Amino acid sequence: MTNPSDAESLPNSIPALEELVASYQQQLKTLDEKQKRLFEAEDPKNGIFFANEIHANRQEKNQMQVQMQFAQVRLNRLKMEAEPLF
Repeated sequence: MTNPSDAESLPNSIPALEELVASYQQQLKTLDEKQKRLFEAEDPKNGIFFANEIHANRQEKNQMQVQMQFAQVRLNRLKMEAEPLF
């Protein structure tokens, strides 16, 4: 579960945050691929199910998305502060 201290531990530089967001995007892609493999490996006729693994994967993906949103919000804020208003 994400808590306020997670958001406070984010980097305070635009390049570091961009790298972090890109890392989260890659990790989400990997989790999507893993979930697809788990669904494809299930064989209901033979009683082969991966419900626990799929559930854990979804939880990890949700957590990763929240972390990425925190990083994206901070990145947007830093970019906005760096740009002149006029």
